[in-house]
Amino acid sequence: GKTSHAAVVARGMGKTCVCGAEELEVDTKRRRLTTSEGTVVEEGDLVSIDGSTGRVYLGEVPVVPSPVVEYFEGRM
Repeated sequence: GKTSHAAVVARGMGKTCVCGAEELEVDTKRRRLTTSEGTVVEEGDLVSIDGSTGRVYLGEVPVVPSPVVEYFEGRM
């Protein structure tokens, strides 16, 4: 979850982290993972992560700039 050790450490490093992905089968030798639905994600594949829900999508998903982020980055 959001307060797990991995999530807290990743957040402190400014990195994205998905926790609680127990439905994924990770193959470290082939460097890929398989979802419970059979989708295979290879090392180097582009994925998009929804930081609010933790959902992971294959490919690039269009985003809308966050007014909160823009404010803190001085763009508003």
